[in-house]
Amino acid sequence: MKIFNKLFLLGFGLISGITGFAQIVGGNGYIMGPTLEVGIHSQGFEGSSVTPPMANHNRGPGGRLGFVSNPLEDGWTNYDGDFYLPGSPENTFGIQIDGTDYQNSATGEYDIPMTGPGISNYEVLGKCKLLDWDGSIGGIDIHMTYKLDTTKTYYTVDVTLTNTNPVAKNNVYFYKTFDPDNNQPIGWGFVTTNEIEYQPSPFCPKSLVSARQINAWTSYVGLGAIDPNIHVSHGGFAVASGSDIYNGTGGLTGVEGAVATADAAISICHRDATIAAGASSNFQFVVILSSEQVEDAIQSLYFVDYDGADPDAACTEEMIDLDGDGDLEPVPDTIEFDCAGGPIELEFAGPYVGPAYDIVWYNEDTGEEVGEGASHTILPVGSTMYRVEADPVGDCFELPIERYFVILAVGDGPMIDITDIGPQCGAVDLEDLIIEDTMDIPGTDMTFHGSEPEAMDDYSDLWDGSPIGPGDEVWVMIADPDGSGCWDKKLIEIEYIEISAGEDSDGHELCNAGGATIIFEEFLVDTSLVAEGYVWEEVTPSGGAFDPISTEFDPTGIPAGDYTVRFIALSGPDCDNDTSFHTVTVYDQPTAGADNAGEICNAAGLEYDLNTLLSGHDAGGTWTEIDDTEGGFDAATGIFSIDGTLDPGDYTFEYTVEGTDPCIDDVAEFTITVVAAPAVDAGPDQFICIGEEVILAASGDPATYEWDPATVSDGVPFSPGVGTVTYTVTATNGIGCVNTDDVDVTVYALPVINFFGDSLGCTPFESEFTVYSDVAISSTDWYFGDGDSFLGATSPTVSHVYLFGEEEGYDVSITVTDINGCVNSLEKSNYVVVYDQPIAKFSMNPQSVYTNDTRVEFTNESMYATDYIWDFGDGSDLTNETNPEHFFPSDVGDILYPVQLKVSNAIGCEDSITKYMNVKGIILFYIPNAFTPDGDQFNEKFQPVFESGYDPYDFHMTIFNRYGEIVFESYDVTGGWNGTYGDGGLVDDGVYIWSLEFKELHTDKRHKHSGHVTVIK
Repeated sequence: MKIFNKLFLLGFGLISGITGFAQIVGGNGYIMGPTLEVGIHSQGFEGSSVTPPMANHNRGPGGRLGFVSNPLEDGWTNYDGDFYLPGSPENTFGIQIDGTDYQNSATGEYDIPMTGPGISNYEVLGKCKLLDWDGSIGGIDIHMTYKLDTTKTYYTVDVTLTNTNPVAKNNVYFYKTFDPDNNQPIGWGFVTTNEIEYQPSPFCPKSLVSARQINAWTSYVGLGAIDPNIHVSHGGFAVASGSDIYNGTGGLTGVEGAVATADAAISICHRDATIAAGASSNFQFVVILSSEQVEDAIQSLYFVDYDGADPDAACTEEMIDLDGDGDLEPVPDTIEFDCAGGPIELEFAGPYVGPAYDIVWYNEDTGEEVGEGASHTILPVGSTMYRVEADPVGDCFELPIERYFVILAVGDGPMIDITDIGPQCGAVDLEDLIIEDTMDIPGTDMTFHGSEPEAMDDYSDLWDGSPIGPGDEVWVMIADPDGSGCWDKKLIEIEYIEISAGEDSDGHELCNAGGATIIFEEFLVDTSLVAEGYVWEEVTPSGGAFDPISTEFDPTGIPAGDYTVRFIALSGPDCDNDTSFHTVTVYDQPTAGADNAGEICNAAGLEYDLNTLLSGHDAGGTWTEIDDTEGGFDAATGIFSIDGTLDPGDYTFEYTVEGTDPCIDDVAEFTITVVAAPAVDAGPDQFICIGEEVILAASGDPATYEWDPATVSDGVPFSPGVGTVTYTVTATNGIGCVNTDDVDVTVYALPVINFFGDSLGCTPFESEFTVYSDVAISSTDWYFGDGDSFLGATSPTVSHVYLFGEEEGYDVSITVTDINGCVNSLEKSNYVVVYDQPIAKFSMNPQSVYTNDTRVEFTNESMYATDYIWDFGDGSDLTNETNPEHFFPSDVGDILYPVQLKVSNAIGCEDSITKYMNVKGIILFYIPNAFTPDGDQFNEKFQPVFESGYDPYDFHMTIFNRYGEIVFESYDVTGGWNGTYGDGGLVDDGVYIWSLEFKELHTDKRHKHSGHVTVIK
């Protein structure tokens, strides 16, 4: 039988040197070896519910046994064990069906009911110990076989899932998870270093997750697989989702190389995308208890498979030094066959063989390589040892695999030899074949079969004896039914001269528009040619469209129709030529003609017949509007009607002539430009005054302009009369589209104006002028005739001051701008007469007099005056003399007399001036030359005595002794010297010097005098 296995790996490290036991006790199963002890709960997971009745090394609470190992091989002095305790979820296996998870766990969760007793079929097979567990949930039967090789540090679990549902089940996840807690019961703690060592990829289907703890020794546990449908993860604690484990979601990590040091679970999961109704899925995993045992565990699942092979043969094989190098190797299997020369099919079987390993088969007796690949057929003669080597491909696996076996052929059987009859042109009769039994065994039977016979008595598909032609499968069998019972079979292989031009072809279609060609050579199907080759020939003349060398057919420009060429496979002199015919149909490419364009004014009532734009077209086309014309286009007639409301612009239409496939439709495009009436602007309304010219010039789109009334020409100035006239301009563009615009021209008459103002006066003469108009005035420019002006006056009344006399008069004029902008002017000659203002002025000689001579002459210096009046201010009579002479009173001095002159001109303008004549008294004063400060009340003080003519407020007197020292100083004319000197009392008798300084009363003239005074006591 053929056995194909898939591999899960779960790794733990265990080695021991004591004898193990394995059996079923109280519903729990135990598989135990010298270095590994495993307890299987009645619910199918590792972790017994009771203490094993045989010697064991459990470390679980209550004597429960999970899995323990002795990695140091020291007689269980130092050993690892019960990795799933005391954590939660402890050891768990589960299955997810239709998104629902079911699991059995050492925590007491039993979702998956066991079938029958659960644990069953304990078996000791050589060095191996096996037991089964069965359960079922959701229509999925679960069968697990635990298998322990007692010489190894791993055990395998074979899982088969069978879908008993009437429908297929999709996305079925089977998983195993536990929180390792490596050696926590002996004080090593809960935390482990968990690592995703491998995750399946397109280049390597290996998966492995491990948990390590390094204390007194290295403790290792891992879960893995050799299957692209098996993924591993770490993380979480009570993991209860197969899809999360498989996808690395829900807080779990499945990234290759990911490392985490934590108290967390490690998990493995197999996914079946679909299990059909009634179908089964089979896979395996291995529990390895040392990192060094991973590759060994993988190799344990590879074996040489053949009809009748035992996949558990390794459990019973013996170990010998096969090649004399001192290493013990399994004794090669001996495969006995009764018939030498008979074909034997061998296969190197195991998980993911093809992509993972390069496999070579050897005849070990001769050293000859006899085959490659996973499968090999041999024809044994006598006893021969064979070897198969599997070398890892890439970095996925590390160690090569070798398997030895012996093929022993104990009896002679027929061996078929078929003489090669050489190449044949056609079918071969059976009697023309030379078939022999090289063993020349008498009494054999020869039969012919339409398929490979499976046994000597297999006559289910006998050949009917007809000639053997190309494509026929015919086997010959020689059997010895009455002698050795051996038989041989062989496929009759004949080399045919297969001459075939292939199948005819048609249905090829081209268009004669050009651009598309066909290569007839590409249409050849099932051709078979010999050395003579082939030729291509035209059957239907194409006028050069066909090239017999390249076989290209270019239909450009040829008439429509069917064109046939033939392909002739040349056979030479021994066989007949073969011909195939190939036809292509050519169609005419229609044309819609040339693209075109037109214009139409956007004026209601106009139409454009698009048919007039067609040129070089085929008839029978259809019109289509591309741009929406809002109902203005009739596709049936091709008429485009304008209603005046359509937006100006380009409107696209297509004329389409349909072609027969592969000729494409041809489309001509037509653009009709709807031209808006030309933009025209007659300009703004104009307002002018009578006598001015106006220019009317229209603007807008390029056009010609005509004015109404016709007397007006565009851009030519003219002078209209008073009043308002409307002028209309008509613009006509190049295609006759018209538009109009109006402008009003208003002509105003000039305003009727006058002004009035004060017209006579003396300088400075201020005159007030007021303007009058029959139209409201905007502004007035005044010109006053003296060179001054006031421009832009908005008030009707203005004032102006004339500074200079002009007895003959000033010319006054105005320029008025009314509210319509019209301007008029008015001038009045000699309108303002201005006299110079009289100026009174005179001089006196002398400027002042003394009482002893009071005569004064007055000189009249007045300007612009004709009449004079003098008032001398001393009570005397007034006089109108021009230059009078006058005597002032002499009896009193130091008096100022106001002298006033009044002047006037002919129109009564006056001026006056007043000056003061100082009649001064004569200065008279007396200064004594001695005084007697003796206290007798006579001549006690020294002071000057003034009569008149001095300024008492500008006086200074100083007294000096003979040494030049000041003994007295005074600024008061009434305060004299009493003969004392400071606080020293009276001065000594003697002569003292005085100094006197004062100013005249009515002038700035100053007087200084000095002398001597004698002090007598």
